[in-house]
Amino acid sequence: MDDRAVHYTSPFLLPEVDNRSWSESRFSKTCIKAFHNKREMWPKAREICKESGGDLVKILDSSMNEFIIDRFVQPKFSDHLCAANYWVGMSNVYTNNRLRWLGTKTKPGFTDFNDPDYKLYQPEITCVYVWKFQNLSGWKGHPCHFRRRFICEMPGECYAGRYGKGCSKRCSEGCAGGETSCDRENGSCPTGCKTGYHGERCYKKCDPGRFGPYCTKTCSEHCAGKDNPCRQISGKCDHGCEPGYLGDHCDEECRSGFHSEGCTKRCSEHCAGANNSCHYVNGICRHGCHPGYNGALCDQKCSSGYFGKNCTNTCSENCAGEDNSCHHVSGTCELGCDLGYTGNLCEQECPAGYYGEGCNQTCSDHCARGDNSCHHVNGSCDLGCDPGYQGELCSELLPSHGLSKDSSYKQKGVRSGSVAAVAVCVCTVVAIALAIGVMVWRRRKTPCTPLDQTKLDVRLLPHDHIETSQEASRL
Repeated sequence: MDDRAVHYTSPFLLPEVDNRSWSESRFSKTCIKAFHNKREMWPKAREICKESGGDLVKILDSSMNEFIIDRFVQPKFSDHLCAANYWVGMSNVYTNNRLRWLGTKTKPGFTDFNDPDYKLYQPEITCVYVWKFQNLSGWKGHPCHFRRRFICEMPGECYAGRYGKGCSKRCSEGCAGGETSCDRENGSCPTGCKTGYHGERCYKKCDPGRFGPYCTKTCSEHCAGKDNPCRQISGKCDHGCEPGYLGDHCDEECRSGFHSEGCTKRCSEHCAGANNSCHYVNGICRHGCHPGYNGALCDQKCSSGYFGKNCTNTCSENCAGEDNSCHHVSGTCELGCDLGYTGNLCEQECPAGYYGEGCNQTCSDHCARGDNSCHHVNGSCDLGCDPGYQGELCSELLPSHGLSKDSSYKQKGVRSGSVAAVAVCVCTVVAIALAIGVMVWRRRKTPCTPLDQTKLDVRLLPHDHIETSQEASRL
């Protein structure tokens, strides 16, 4: 092997051959040999190549062309001032006067002919050779019966990790066995594709929204972003989760009591139900609100004048203040009650005998009917005043009774004394009348003499006396 071969790093395996003059090709799955010391007509040159198990070399791209001319077309084998030239595997012998590479339908992909007007399609040009002179090189067509040096190639095998024409293609990183595991002929992956890849040669990454083996799995619909993008291998959401979800695949709802993006917001403490549960996405309370609160998130107190569940109860009209405000939860009047009312909700009138603010004022003692009842708000006596009193609160003494206002507090005792005196007088009059009646009756029953009178055993009543005949005759 020519020692210049060490300057070329070949991606291809060199098959075992006896002739050490065969060199590795850099760009095709072949081994190359230039016959510098033989000159043959094109058909004979091809026959010799075939005897070695190959054919005349095919140059399918500019890289291969550069390699062949630089590596094998050597001016030291030229004749004096002539260029070094070598037959290659292009002709129109088998293709109806159309130049094609041997065994293919491939047209020349580039033109290195010196003459820009030179036509590849000419009947007299049947075979092609490559040439090099000093720093110039190119291709030329020529009748095939001329004798020239020639370059053969024989099938080889691509290094692991490469395949295709000239072994110019790399295996896909998506091959399950790695980048060196594809078929060296067609690039297919014998063990299939890695997770996140698909296609015949596993080149294709999963489309947005897909992941997993052969991209058969769908990214979570709760991945944030357009088309719910996720990583093609693991399925982890690229941009995190939509509000209300957690986890690498965004398939976990927020735990009870939390909601929104990242599940970082707590449900309102005023949500009804266990753990103040709310919707994991928007935070709306599932079971309504605690008494005293309303709104979708139960974050608003009842409006002034309302309280209780769903804020449907109206504060008592007897609550003090301009708007009858009360506690939004319990309904307790925050500023107390209006005059004449009591109770937490100010729904009770003052008990009998009391009135005014806090029901701590007592009705007047001079209200009529004995129970001193009065109006629960202003204290006016419902049934008027006792005799001798006047005014809205029955606190004014009538002038005819001669009592000053300062002594009005004694009127109860005076009234009781008067009643007792009248009773005593009535009893005395009745007793006197009875005594007189008895005396008259006795006189009419028996005439009495003075002697007989002395013999009478009569028990006199107190204050009685015996009348003489003279006194009786005067009657």
